[in-house]
Formats: sequence, structure tokens, C-alpha cells
Amino acid sequence: MELKTTSTLFLFVIASVAWQSHAQNLFPSRVKLETKIADSTWYAESYSSIVQVNEGSGEIAFKMDISSVTTEIPKADSALASMGKQYVYLQGKFPIKNLSFTDANNESNEEYSGKAMLTIFDVTKEVSYTFEVYNFNNDDEFAVGTNVYPLRIGLFFDFEPTDFNLTKLSKSLINTVEVEVSNGFINRTNLGGDSIFPK
Repeated sequence: MELKTTSTLFLFVIASVAWQSHAQNLFPSRVKLETKIADSTWYAESYSSIVQVNEGSGEIAFKMDISSVTTEIPKADSALASMGKQYVYLQGKFPIKNLSFTDANNESNEEYSGKAMLTIFDVTKEVSYTFEVYNFNNDDEFAVGTNVYPLRIGLFFDFEPTDFNLTKLSKSLINTVEVEVSNGFINRTNLGGDSIFPK
């Protein structure tokens, strides 16, 4: 998916928030981004977003490292890669009380729509989001020790650049920005490793 102008850089610069922790031992998911600038549709992707669930508190969080975003524009990719530790961060409710990670056949699809808090630069706003937890072709090959990950998650949210005063970065950045995780891995806080939830 080729982007034809470096103004796309603004799309990803705005989708960031400083976050001090460095997630290790967490399994990444692919994220796709899309918006319109002028009359053109703009795309990019990252393979380093993290989706994590805290079943104890009933919350879900999403974090994406801005330097991992690729646009197929070498100058834009170079600029993004040099941005350092900048992230987009979303946190909302996760009403599913029990996710089994050991049996690929004991979970039905679960869908949810609700509100979450999205932080971009130092602005936090409430946005709508949806997710679906589902079995992905009975895939039980991805495991950590005895913990098998047969489930996947689809997560979607969008935001308006004007809600975050982002038109200051580019006058052309006025249309809805869509963020989508497809076939994502669900990391659980009680399985060890780092957490992307605030401490």
C-alpha cells in the first residue's frame, strides 16, 4: 500500500503519546491505519502493536510504537523510525470475565462495543471502540510453556484529529483516522512479562 506524499507523516506523528515503559515478553499484533487527505485514501501499518487484557480489573489496553509504522515512503519511514519512544495508547473496559488459553474449542465468539480513553500527545479523550474475540481456525500452535493461545482479537477504533488539536500539525489532517487490529494476539497480565497498563 503505497503512500505518495510525506504529509502522511503527520498521520502518524499525531497518533503518539509518550510512554515510559518498554514492553517485553509481550506478543505483537498487526495494526492498519487509514484516513483521507484531500481526495486520497492513505494507508500504513505496524507489526508491533500490543493488545493486553487484565481480567482482574476488567480492562483492555492497546499500545503502538510509532517508530514501527511503515508507509512505503522511505523518507517518512526514516523520520518515523527516528522518533524514539512515542506511542498511541487506548484503554477501556473488557467485560469478558474468563478467557481460556488452554482449549481451542471451549470459547464462543464474543463481541463488545463501548467507550475507551485515547491519549494523543497530552490530550485524552473518550472514543468509541469495538472488539471481537474469536477462535482462529482452532490454531493451538502458539504457546508459551503450557499456556496455549488459541484465541484472536479484532479491535477497531477511530478518532477525529480536531478533537486532539491536530490540525495544528497539518491543515489537511481533518478527516477521521481509523485504527484496526486484525487477528491480534491477546496478552494477559497474569501470565507474566511486562504490562502496558499504567502502574
